[in-house]
Amino acid sequence: MFQNKSVLSLPMVGIAQRVIYENGAEYEGLPMYVFSEKSTRHAISRPGYNIIGKGDLVQLNLSAKVDGYSPSIGIPVCVGKLTDEKRRYVEFCLEAHRWTERQLKAGVLAAEIAKGFYKLYCENGYKNSFVYGPCHGTGMIEVEAPWMETTSDYILKPDMTFQVDTFISGPSFGIRWEKGIVITKDGFESLSDPIGEIYEIGE
Repeated sequence: MFQNKSVLSLPMVGIAQRVIYENGAEYEGLPMYVFSEKSTRHAISRPGYNIIGKGDLVQLNLSAKVDGYSPSIGIPVCVGKLTDEKRRYVEFCLEAHRWTERQLKAGVLAAEIAKGFYKLYCENGYKNSFVYGPCHGTGMIEVEAPWMETTSDYILKPDMTFQVDTFISGPSFGIRWEKGIVITKDGFESLSDPIGEIYEIGE
């Protein structure tokens, strides 16, 4: 598929839309993200008529609204083999995502997680690649309050729902690992199947 130079971002969005409706979605939970390379540097972007080419890093953020509820998942996919530089960013971003997971449980101050998250970027040489905090609320819309930032003065409570939204901005690309979770007494429950596999397709 990706050796065919007619493969554009928007037709890939169409495939994602078809699949969610075939599987019972009421609507899209958010505008579908299927875009590559420089478009991925922005925390929020949109697919267009750009060609997805060999070696491109593609960001997928896919969401289906079910029973009025809008979680999503986000994963990076490389068309071909990751370069060493891209692999370092992808692997660190995944490490930051998993670090966030380990902090989540009822009784924790949200600001403390956000401060530790920023410190992780700084200590690993990614201070200038940091964009925003580790989580945001999800529910009726895919991005809603409360956000989890260094000024967040609330305590995590059981049944609060968040997107663990881990983003990093590289020199010419960006990466996001994202999934929905529910806070529990001793940790969290994931709202999706596990993510974390690094996909290199069409090698």
